[in-house]
Amino acid sequence: MMRGKRGLFMGAGVVLLLFASIIHAEGVTPAMAKQAADAYIDATRSEWSQLHHLSGESVSIRDVNRLNSADSGELLGYFVRLNPEGFIVLSGDTRLQTVIAYSYRGSIPDERYSEDKFLQMVRADLVLRNRVLRVGNVNQTDWSICLSAGLQFPATQYWPSLGSTGTGGWVETTWEQGAPYNNYCPIDPEASQRCDVGCVATAMAQIINYNSKRRDYFHNVTFDSGDSYESDRTSPSIMIDDDASVYDFPDFETLTGYMVELRTKYINNQFTDNNDYAALCFSCGIPVKMKYTASGSGTLTLWASGALKSKFGYKSRYIGGNNEEFYDVLSQNMKDSLLAILSMYNTSGAGHAVVCDGLQIRDNGDRLYHLNFGWGANSPDYINNAWYYVPDGIPQGFHIIDGAVVDIIPPEASYQPDNAISLNPDSGFIGDDVYNSTAEDQTLTHATDYGNTATYYIKVQNDGNIAGEITVSTKDEVPAGWEVYFYKDENDQDITGSVTSVSGWSAGELEPGEEKLVRMEVTPPSTPTTHKTCPIEIKSVSDSDDDFEDVAAINTSVGISEDSPTIPDRMFITHTSVNPDGKVVVYYGLQSTARCKLTVYDAGGRLVKTLEDGFITEGTHRIVWNCMDKAGRRVSAGTYFLILQTEAETAQAKTIVIR
Repeated sequence: MMRGKRGLFMGAGVVLLLFASIIHAEGVTPAMAKQAADAYIDATRSEWSQLHHLSGESVSIRDVNRLNSADSGELLGYFVRLNPEGFIVLSGDTRLQTVIAYSYRGSIPDERYSEDKFLQMVRADLVLRNRVLRVGNVNQTDWSICLSAGLQFPATQYWPSLGSTGTGGWVETTWEQGAPYNNYCPIDPEASQRCDVGCVATAMAQIINYNSKRRDYFHNVTFDSGDSYESDRTSPSIMIDDDASVYDFPDFETLTGYMVELRTKYINNQFTDNNDYAALCFSCGIPVKMKYTASGSGTLTLWASGALKSKFGYKSRYIGGNNEEFYDVLSQNMKDSLLAILSMYNTSGAGHAVVCDGLQIRDNGDRLYHLNFGWGANSPDYINNAWYYVPDGIPQGFHIIDGAVVDIIPPEASYQPDNAISLNPDSGFIGDDVYNSTAEDQTLTHATDYGNTATYYIKVQNDGNIAGEITVSTKDEVPAGWEVYFYKDENDQDITGSVTSVSGWSAGELEPGEEKLVRMEVTPPSTPTTHKTCPIEIKSVSDSDDDFEDVAAINTSVGISEDSPTIPDRMFITHTSVNPDGKVVVYYGLQSTARCKLTVYDAGGRLVKTLEDGFITEGTHRIVWNCMDKAGRRVSAGTYFLILQTEAETAQAKTIVIR
């Protein structure tokens, strides 16, 4: 079992200096603190230089501040503020480890410095460390090594990679148990206040939201009389859901309706708000039989595993904290971006459930875990600093690990079809990775001459994660004088009758990533007509779940149109700003047909995603980047570069993603 060091207050990316040599106690001077902080900044350059918000910046010391005991005035340590932002906390006694915590994000302005809650927690932590010194139970740390030339810190591996998320862990939410997340929880009949969500439900809800956002999928969650139970920690008890009108919470029919709405939003990658999150939090509390009170709601963490499986369609299991494989399983889950729920207790018997969503491994084998306590962004520590040895380094004495819900695998039930359209069967498709029922961002407009057939290609692809049948159809009425035909491109089979029928044409069962190509031919009248445009919408629907659909549109006009493609006089690339739905619309042009590659890189020079790779026809093209990386994860806020390359030329554009 991997054990940590006792009583550690950790920062995001904290690297501890633990040495065996013992020296005499000595107070740390401001000059020593500055020298150690400078050495630490230099030694961690490979870490902070990767952070998007510090791209092109140098980190330096802004000022060195004493941290004194509020009671005795004795020196506890130093708080070193950094430029352009960040801080380092140093101990004030050479018998303690040198660096207590650090972050290269955020800072404390002058006007808040004296009363800042974070610094109050730091002081309290240092007081406890000094008490440990008095009883002799301490890891001796040699400050002289930290002040010597050539200071070396062990290399650290990170999951997720350093700077790739806004919190440090995989989960980017920092929900808590009060408002607005408890807005649908019952009113406590004794306190006449809204009950807390409960830590188990908060952890479950954040994990479900994380996976649903990443995968654009949410299980079909319903509630009925079989979910009823008695919450008996108040007097009188709260009957779920019989007392819905009495204690102001949604009954099962209403809550099921909220889940239907939330499912639609997740599947269609739509904006979700605090009401959605409140409904999800309450929905997580019911299957674990949450005992609701305004002073703290509770249940067994063990039950979360069963609830995730039975109500939300997940796979999961519970593993005891004494299991010899516990830390290996936990670590592998973090590497695989699978989250866990830790069940922990302190010596007083108080319990808490937290999300474990990150891992650091130092070259000496020490493991630190990122924990999201469900207490907001700043408690017990700032979320970017929430890295701890488990169990001995967890704050507030939660040093007993009862077990954890691990191997939390989301439902393998995404049946998302994807329509993409082009004038070329091999390249130039628009609408790839765009899913909606309105043809927004996936409409192709093209002009042709009277009597001249325009040929289009429709790529129907299974973008879900399991095999499923997809049906293709169109219900648009063809204008008088126009002719529209559909062909199964692989064998030139005429499928017009099927595509235009009520039942549609079946593309068959497609494996994830598999596609079928349909050719569409549109021929206008040979002589001028009053109908100068032929709009056709092509709809693909999953046979397994008709909530999964995608619509692309092709508008064909006769005569010369302003929308007719033009040949640019040079290669170019540009883009729109990030849309409210989190997408970047990219426009690019080629003077001549060429093998072309369009890629997205982050500010650190790492490949994020390849958008195009193949032969692209001359002219102006359009493609949508959904702000996901090549693994299907949402990218973090920051600067990204769009690189367009042919064998002869390169063009680039910069875009900024804001979360």
